[in-house]
Amino acid sequence: MMNRQPPSRVLGMFCAAVAALLLSACQPEPQDTKPGQPVATRQKLFKAMLREFEPMGVMLREGPFDAARFEGHFRRFLDLAEKPWPYFREDTCYPPAKVKPQTCTDLAGFERRKEAFLGAVAGLNTAVQKELGTLAPQGSARAETQARAALKAAYDRVYDTCQDCHRDYRKK
Repeated sequence: MMNRQPPSRVLGMFCAAVAALLLSACQPEPQDTKPGQPVATRQKLFKAMLREFEPMGVMLREGPFDAARFEGHFRRFLDLAEKPWPYFREDTCYPPAKVKPQTCTDLAGFERRKEAFLGAVAGLNTAVQKELGTLAPQGSARAETQARAALKAAYDRVYDTCQDCHRDYRKK
């Protein structure tokens, strides 16, 4: 025979669990109080990069593809690509940083990841320069398909470098 809790008790436990969850979600994130706010600055820059990077991927994966919009997102992304890196230093592994401790101790490995990212961004830049020029307003469907495939391959290389770095250096 099962030992069942009275419905009011179950409801009370459920409400208590929900309240605890809500309260934990309301905890303010630690503020970056260090001079120059290096952690907050790099987080802000990465978020700005992501706001430009994600729409490009959506266009490449799902369409519709708009070459002018894609190029605008890419130009803004390219402008931001090198900006967060100076804000990673040995002394920037404090909350609100979402980095693993080795981010600030394995500086050589982290530098290699950064260079891989910037190399992939340069490859995407080359693809953008080459492929967007082939997308004439009245271009062939085959040319557009080939251009999108080349852009997607270059985009995916950038994405993969982000994932590699996150896997090794970012807390989940």
